[in-house]
Amino acid sequence: MQHFASDNYAGICPEALDALIAANNSGHEPAYGDDSWTSQVCDRLRELFQTDCEVFFVFNGTAANSLALASLCQSYHSVICHELAHIETDECGGPEFFSGGSKLLTATASAASSHLMQSRRSSRAARTSTIRSRRWSRSRSPLKSAPSTPSRKSARLRRSPSGVI
Repeated sequence: MQHFASDNYAGICPEALDALIAANNSGHEPAYGDDSWTSQVCDRLRELFQTDCEVFFVFNGTAANSLALASLCQSYHSVICHELAHIETDECGGPEFFSGGSKLLTATASAASSHLMQSRRSSRAARTSTIRSRRWSRSRSPLKSAPSTPSRKSARLRRSPSGVI
């Protein structure tokens, strides 16, 4: 029986094993990414994704997912994910560890959709409020000439029994 729950369950595929053996039999190469094999793979990945990028090899999927999230987050950031998301249920705290403290915040699908709808309503209300306040401020612009009558406050100050003028 084959299991596909993890990239650690199965052995290496024959093509990858053949490439590994060929690399092993090719003689001495510089280590830590300065070898011709790493250079070839990086060039092929850049070609595949049609972009000039840096390539980082990691041991497994947990490391890949954790480091990808860590590259996007500061220690005080959070990642919102579904309560059954792979990063929450299967990564064993890896994303939080590698990010230096970013938290995974879980949400149910219904909670996430209601929050999204509320955010949209709030955003719409804020835009409407901003538009109204802009209209109000234009209609009462201080640049318009105002009648030169004293304000109630200044009149009240002048009549104050304490003599404040």
